[in-house]
Amino acid sequence: MTNEWAEFKAYTEQPIYTAERRTDTAYLGRFTFDMITEFTGFGRVLTTIARGYLFHDKDGVILDDPYERIEIARNALCVWCSVPDKKKSSEPPVDFRELFADFPELVDENGKGWYYRHIKSVIRFVKANPDKVSKSAYKKCVDFPTGFTTQWKKKVRQLQVPIFALNTKGAWTLRFDDIIANALEAAHSERKSICFPKQ
Repeated sequence: MTNEWAEFKAYTEQPIYTAERRTDTAYLGRFTFDMITEFTGFGRVLTTIARGYLFHDKDGVILDDPYERIEIARNALCVWCSVPDKKKSSEPPVDFRELFADFPELVDENGKGWYYRHIKSVIRFVKANPDKVSKSAYKKCVDFPTGFTTQWKKKVRQLQVPIFALNTKGAWTLRFDDIIANALEAAHSERKSICFPKQ
């Protein structure tokens, strides 16, 4: 059984960027290059983060009534995905630096969310250590930065499409509202026994 609390911490704590040999991809954390370049697998990642904030305090202690913390969980998802946007003209917003005081572990004062910082750190690590990573990983990181910020901003906007959006605007996209609903539904399916063992 997956230890979801350990997985939650892997997505919310500062990663360690290292590689012992060329085949070692520990510097990616729990991500793969396919996830990063194709934006796949984020349903599970974001659901794990939502569950952490819905059902636990910052020490991993299980709390009662996750419905009281829906707004906290949604804000946590927003700041985790945050992208610096100096113009702050996009709707919905992509820069959540105003929530830094509430989630310093997930976003910095400049609006750089956990995921954005992680990707930039992976790229820096790979470029600085070509002798410790595979040639394929090095090539991906050299080519990767082009357009990443623009593409991630687009994804963050899609995540905020309301469930009841007009027409089919949100019909085939992953949304924060769906993620939180799935996290809550899973808890009911588990008969309210949360599988986040405290460490």
